[in-house]
Formats: sequence, C-alpha cells, structure tokens
Amino acid sequence: EQGELLVRLDNPTIRDATNRAAKAVETFRKEAEAKAAALDKANEELAKAQEEVDKEAAIRANQNTNRNSGSNSSSSSSSSSSSSSSSSSSSSSSSTSSNTRTIAELGLENAKNKATAAQSELDAANKNLANIQQTYEHALEQQETLNVYAPISGTISDINSQVKPSGKVTGSTRLCTISDTSSYRLVVQIPEDQRDRASVDQEVRLTFPTIEGLAITSQISSLDEDDEGVLFATVFIEEPDERITKGIAVEASIILKSIPSTYIVPSAALRTSQNGGSYLELLLDPSRGIVTNIPVTVLA
Repeated sequence: EQGELLVRLDNPTIRDATNRAAKAVETFRKEAEAKAAALDKANEELAKAQEEVDKEAAIRANQNTNRNSGSNSSSSSSSSSSSSSSSSSSSSSSSTSSNTRTIAELGLENAKNKATAAQSELDAANKNLANIQQTYEHALEQQETLNVYAPISGTISDINSQVKPSGKVTGSTRLCTISDTSSYRLVVQIPEDQRDRASVDQEVRLTFPTIEGLAITSQISSLDEDDEGVLFATVFIEEPDERITKGIAVEASIILKSIPSTYIVPSAALRTSQNGGSYLELLLDPSRGIVTNIPVTVLA
C-alpha cells in the first residue's frame, strides 16, 4: 500500500547519536525525578518547621495574656515610683525578648532556604531534560529520513540484486520496482489474415494457461502498427484477479461475432462434402470405429 514501509536504512552516525540521546534522556529524567522527590521532602520539612513556629507563637501569646492578667490584679497601694521602675524594667525585658530568635524560627528559616534551593535544582533539572528531549526528537527525525516508503500502491515486481544487507546505498540507488496492479495493459499481435476483422471496442476473451479456470472479457482499446506494418491490439485488464502478475502468459481470443446457441469448433475439424457443404465427423464408438457425419452451418 502507498505509504507502507519498504526498507529501513541505517546510518551509523545517526544511529549512534540517537542512542546517545536516548540514554541521556533517561539519565536526565531520573535526575529530575530525584530532584522532585527532594523538593517534596524539603516542603514537608518546611511545613513541620512552620508548625513549630506557630506552636511557639501560641504559647508565647498565652504567657503574655497570663502576665497581663496578673499585673492588673496587683495591689493599688504600690508607689508611683515603684510602678515606674517596674514599667521600665518590663520594657527593657520586652525589648531583649523581641531581638532574640528562637530555635523554631531558626529552623523555619533553614527549611525555607532548603526548599528554595531544592526548587532551583528541580527547575535546572527540568530544563536540562527538556533540552536533551529536544535533541533526542531531532535525532529521531533524522532517523526517520532513513526509512523508505512506497510512493504508490502496487506490487514489488523487481528487487535490485546489487543491494545487499549492510551494503552501502546512495540517493540514486534503485532498491526495487513497484508495479501499479490496479490495471494491466496487454499488447496482442493480430494475425495477418485477421487484421481486417479486428476493430476498436471489439470484445476479447483472455485466458491464462497457468491459472486454471480464469477467463476475463475485455475490449480492444486501440490498434497500432509497428514500423514493419505488424498490427497490434492494446487491451486493458481493469481490477485484475490477484493471481495475475506482471509477465504472466496470456492467450487472447478476439470475438468477431457472438451468436447464441452455437458451438465454436476449430476450422481444421470441418470437412467438405461433395456438394460443397460442411460437416463434422463424430466418433460414436471408438472401440468399433463407428463414425457419423453431422452437417454444420458455418456462421463466421
């Protein structure tokens, strides 16, 4: 069929480049998968670190609430100077606490840095994978140019015997011949004594000595003479039987006239009687040699 793969050629350079690219794609794919897994782990650690910070913040908020409640219930007899001193001391303590980073907060920052780094490494791995994938696809396109496809539908009627497996070919090397088998063209020589009786569109009966029982009816498409005056009829076989192949032997009989309820016999079998009529000798009993004559009328 048209478009069917006929031959797959081989170019060592393109083949090696394709194989290398395929291996590289697999390597970079595994690396990208590993980087993705590392990012997932880093994000899990980041989520846990954030939970620790949130817990610590909740505890601190609860402690501040309790401290404020205790301060409001203290004795009102405290002197203003003591209150002022206490307020100053509390302010100093609060300032010191706000400048101190807890272990949880340091862990969160470290987890964020790890997640950012893991994301960068994954982005780089994916970029490398995309680049090598593009290289591999280009190599496959080059490999595809080495495939030879059937330009038409037909039958391979000849293979170049000079082309051997693992042999070298060029762009002009003929690999095989594809014959269009949707129809066949026959050229039939017309006997000299029958040339005046042949005409275009005349019915032709075709039989094939090597295909038992196959008979095809066609028509004379054209009549042409060669340089020596020999007449040839061109006959086409449309939608031929699959058993018919190029170069097969064909016998063509040009039907000069079609008459119902008649028999066709070789002219050599006819006998001429004394009165000029024609008859056939019919052997009735071969063992005793009994023969009878049957008068016939020659119609064509």
